[in-house]
Amino acid sequence: MEKLEKEKIKKLPPKTKIYCGHEYTLQNSKFCITYDGENLNLIKKIQEIKEKLTKNKPTIPSTIEEELKNNIFLRSNNGKIKTNLNMNNSTSLVTFSKLRDLKDNF
Repeated sequence: MEKLEKEKIKKLPPKTKIYCGHEYTLQNSKFCITYDGENLNLIKKIQEIKEKLTKNKPTIPSTIEEELKNNIFLRSNNGKIKTNLNMNNSTSLVTFSKLRDLKDNF
């Protein structure tokens, strides 16, 4: 996701539904919590995902509002995330790129 695409997504109405083409929600959330461990919204979201999967229910769609609270890639400007990556002085784009590299090897 390029910076321009990320910024377009962030400007959509909060209730906009997000349908991804895969069911990797739990795995993606596990990656996010690795670098955003104090995110109470994300902790709650992971529990909800696990409950849905236990009941054989889909974990998608999501909403822009949920993604802005939970998706580490949309939060690459967050100070705590940058601190957890030892990237306090990095731009959002540099942090995003680092996260993308880390996710590829997660």
